Amino acid sequence: MTKKYTLDGFGYEVEIGKVARQAGGAVWLKTGNMVMLATATESESKNFPGFLPLTVDYREQTSAAGKIPGGYFKREGRSSDHEILTSRLIDRAIRPLFPKNYFDQIQVLTTVYSIDKDIVPNGLALTAASLALSISEIPFHDPIASIEIGRINGELVVNPSYSQTKESDVRLVVAGNKNGLCMVEGAMDQMTEQELIDALFIAHDNIKKLVAWQEEIKKEVGKQKREVQDVYHWNFWADKVEQYLNDQHVSNLYIEDKTERSAYLREIRDNFFTQFAQELEEKETPEAVIKYIFDQTLKPKIVDRMLQTKKRVDDRSFEQVRTITSEVGLLPSVHGSSLFTRGSTQALALATLGGGQDAQRHELLMETEEQTKTFMLHYNFPSFSVGEVGFLRAPGRREVGHGYLAASSFKYLLPEKDVFPYTIR
Repeated sequence: MTKKYTLDGFGYEVEIGKVARQAGGAVWLKTGNMVMLATATESESKNFPGFLPLTVDYREQTSAAGKIPGGYFKREGRSSDHEILTSRLIDRAIRPLFPKNYFDQIQVLTTVYSIDKDIVPNGLALTAASLALSISEIPFHDPIASIEIGRINGELVVNPSYSQTKESDVRLVVAGNKNGLCMVEGAMDQMTEQELIDALFIAHDNIKKLVAWQEEIKKEVGKQKREVQDVYHWNFWADKVEQYLNDQHVSNLYIEDKTERSAYLREIRDNFFTQFAQELEEKETPEAVIKYIFDQTLKPKIVDRMLQTKKRVDDRSFEQVRTITSEVGLLPSVHGSSLFTRGSTQALALATLGGGQDAQRHELLMETEEQTKTFMLHYNFPSFSVGEVGFLRAPGRREVGHGYLAASSFKYLLPEKDVFPYTIR
């Protein structure tokens, strides 16, 4: 049975039960000519994964804009950077909203099947994903929603149209629930603190309307939330770790040298395993579970002590920064090079200048013509940088996301193409 719900003022219309009926939760969302499907499914984890195994994918079908993919391959393949960034936006907002002892596999898919040239789908995808999770039996906390704020001629605009985003000098994507905000992402060409506060309050006022709408739908068609099974005796071990990690353990962690601090952390963790070896054997709890609970219990204790002592865990005051050094011209054959060092963290940056023909060509669903990008900031995080072994593969989502995050700070600083017709990587 299909049920339809509309939200006045936003022009949103959702149908529940129309498609993907075997998914845990499925939402067919329409606004204008924009149509997208958001689904949420889960599968039991056979072993403890050590993290919440949540997979979020946002995809755009080129047929949604009446296009056939360019190049030799005429079907959708690897996610584009735009799709990866939107997937990360959804992931960041929903990941903290699952129970802390829930580790089953979750997959959230949002696919755009029809576009409206004047509607930006990114934030809408987050709201659709939230509703799909909310009406499913997956143990997801209260619904959330997303609002985009722009600024045109000094005036703040809620959910600007695609054509308006090109005139806007602010792009602020805000996500939250009825009680507050959980994520803010954006870039802007100068904004006062008061303007930012006003934008966040405007966004939250609209978010609360979207959340209330989701709660009404959930109340009518939502499935009973599945109770999380305590297969790892979570509360038992959480209490044991809480009692074990006393003030002395936490204060002794305040060691300036990171290697020594890590060694001490391993020592007190190993002592815990020795002290409760019999209980571990009786309850057959994997060591990975205890390590996870140990870390999750220790982190807030360190934060509490930092606030009390006004010192970081490496014994620095809040006003004190690590030693920073920089060096330029390391590589004689490249156009620009620098090495930035802060404490144990290092970044090697290379700059390459190219002609107009070196610009990156790419297709966007909302554009009728091929677009070019003359500034690229590519971020790489090799495994040796943290002393680990790893495979050399294509850039992961984190690397793509961090690269675009850094690139956004250059957006309003670079010269116009007619003044500077070159390409920078």
